[in-house]
Amino acid sequence: MGFIKKSKFIVRRFFWMARYGMLLKNIHAAEHPHNNGKESTNKDITGKPAVSIIMATYNNLEYTKQCVDSIYEKTDDPRFEMVLVDNASLDGTVAYLKDLKGQKNNVITIFNDRNLGFAAANNRGIRESSGDYIVFLNNDTVVTKGWLGGLIRHLDDPEVGMVGPVTNNVGNEARISIYYQDLFEMHCFAERFMEKNKGKTCNIGMLALFCAAMRRATIDEIGLLDERFGIGMFEDNDYGRRLLAAGYKIICATDVFVHHFGSMSLKQLSSDEYRKIYETNRKLYNEKWGSVEG
Repeated sequence: MGFIKKSKFIVRRFFWMARYGMLLKNIHAAEHPHNNGKESTNKDITGKPAVSIIMATYNNLEYTKQCVDSIYEKTDDPRFEMVLVDNASLDGTVAYLKDLKGQKNNVITIFNDRNLGFAAANNRGIRESSGDYIVFLNNDTVVTKGWLGGLIRHLDDPEVGMVGPVTNNVGNEARISIYYQDLFEMHCFAERFMEKNKGKTCNIGMLALFCAAMRRATIDEIGLLDERFGIGMFEDNDYGRRLLAAGYKIICATDVFVHHFGSMSLKQLSSDEYRKIYETNRKLYNEKWGSVEG
């Protein structure tokens, strides 16, 4: 880092700490100020977990590590389990997940022998989970303080079928304007934004499943994700339509923010592969719902 760039970096850090009155640590769990430099292993979890976090992985190991670290640092309630379903990664993800399971007593790992796609992987995770609440979470996310309780709290309303956070990167109204430049600043921004919007929600037509929470009972009623959508795309549109057709509301929790890098698994596809999957799934969706989407 050059002198001028380093100086700007230091000045910006000072600005954020002075503006928000906080000094946030890096998001790695080993650096959390309440664990004395030792990594928390969630040993205090007992009995049935309240929440099952379902995460499908396909390569992108560094993103997965970053996401997992943020979960263990920023999730206050220990009554959760993580169900990690790998779609035949080839970049060290499998070894990492096996090691993680050895360290944490609330981790379930499932290893597919081929890439089954987003819907099938998440469905396997749901079947193997035991929480009363299910959270879909992509591995290219970084969660923030209070995220899990903030989402689950909104499901106290029986009319709400699904709730998701606001974010920096998504293709609908859940996207908000942000002004942070890295994850240090992101956590500062998120804490201030969430406090300012405490208790606020808005109705939304669909939620991208990069982060979305539901009651297990609602999933039992609506059914699992439609695996015909294969690798991915349009399965979240489809699920939203199914929830709305059943009379449920879908809401965006303005008081929960989750950072989303965005489509990291799909970015591994070539442009031709992406276009082929997009067109196939769009056709399936439109035939299923008798509408025109995309």
